[in-house]
Amino acid sequence: MKILRQIKYKRVFIICLLLLFSMSQTAAFADTSVDTGRATSLTIDHLCCSRVDYTMYKVADISAGKKITWTAGMNEILEKNENPISTVQESQEAWSLVASTLAVYAAEDQSEEGQKLLTPITGAKSGNREVFSGLSTGIYLVVAGEHMNGRERHTITPFLITLPMADENGQYAYDGIVNPKYSSSPGGEDPGQDLVTRSVLKAWNDNGDSDGTRPSSITVQLLRNGVPYGEPVTLSKANNWSYSFGMLDSNYTWQVTEVGITDGYTMTVTLRGTTFLMTNSHSPEDPDTPNNPDDPTEIDDPVTPLGPPPDFPPDDPGITDIPDEDVPLSNLPQTGALWWPVVPLALSGIVLFLLGFVKNRRYEKTHER
Repeated sequence: MKILRQIKYKRVFIICLLLLFSMSQTAAFADTSVDTGRATSLTIDHLCCSRVDYTMYKVADISAGKKITWTAGMNEILEKNENPISTVQESQEAWSLVASTLAVYAAEDQSEEGQKLLTPITGAKSGNREVFSGLSTGIYLVVAGEHMNGRERHTITPFLITLPMADENGQYAYDGIVNPKYSSSPGGEDPGQDLVTRSVLKAWNDNGDSDGTRPSSITVQLLRNGVPYGEPVTLSKANNWSYSFGMLDSNYTWQVTEVGITDGYTMTVTLRGTTFLMTNSHSPEDPDTPNNPDDPTEIDDPVTPLGPPPDFPPDDPGITDIPDEDVPLSNLPQTGALWWPVVPLALSGIVLFLLGFVKNRRYEKTHER
C-alpha cells in the first residue's frame, strides 16, 4: 500500500506540473491582438550628434485585427503623386524603399504653403537620445534632415516603424527603442563652400516590359529641402535612364521625385551613396490589397516595418553598421496576455506539494506504529 500511495502521489505531482506549464503557455500566447487604445512611445538612442532633430509622421493605422491602412493624409499624397504604394510589402528591404519614398513626399508636403496633409511630431531630447511619447498605435515615418557636425556632414537614413513593435513570437513592446543609421561625408560650415553631385538612375521591375506598358521616357524633378529646384529632366533610353545634377550646395537636403507616374506602376526611390536609385514596378490593380482606408488590407501574417533598415546594399559606403540586436523587439508579455497568474499558481502548486508531502509523512508514521 505504501508503494501504491507513493506512485499515486508522484503521478498527481507530475499532473500538477503539467497543468501549471500548460496554463503558463496559454497565458503567454492567449492574445495576439493589438491594444489600439494603449499609448506607445519610441526612443531614438545613440544620436549621431546634438544637432540632429528627428521628426515623426504617422502614415498608417493598424487595427487590433492587424488591418493596415494608410492615413487619410498619406493616402491623399499617394493619390496626388499617382503612386499607389501598397500597405502590403514582402520584406523589410521593401519597406526600406517605401520609407525613402515617403520621406520625399513628406518633405514636399511640409514645404508647401497652406494646410499640411501630414502632421509632424517632435520629440524631447534627453542626453544622447530623443524620446517620442504618447503615440497611438500605427506605422510611423521617422526622418531627420541633413546637418553639419563641425566639418562633417551627416545624412540620416529615413525609416518606417510599427508601434507597438512585434517580435517573431507575436509579442508586443509598446515602448520601442531603436538606433538610427547615418552616413558621414566631408562638408563645409558656410553655405556654398562645398558643392556636391547627385545622380539619378531609373530601374524597371516589370518583367522586361512583357505587357508593353513601360513608358518611353519619364520626368524627374530635383528637390531642395522639399522644394522643386531647377527644371525637370527627362530620362529615357537615349541617356541610359540616368542623369547627374552637379554644383549642388552641400548644406541643403537634396531629393528627387518622379512627375506623373505611369498607370499600373509604383515608384520607390532611395539614396545609394550619391546616386538616387528610382525603381518603377509594374503593379496592376489588385482588389485584395486596396489603398482605400474604407476597405483596409487584412492578411494573416503581415510584414510590418521594424525600424532602421538593414545595410542595403551591405557594402554601401559610409553607412553605420547597426547589429540586429540593437533593434530590440523585447520578449515582453503582450497586452491581454495573463502572465500575472503564473507566479501565484506556481507558488500555490509548491505549497500544495509541501502540504501533501507533510500529510503523507504523518499518515505513514501513524500507520507504522
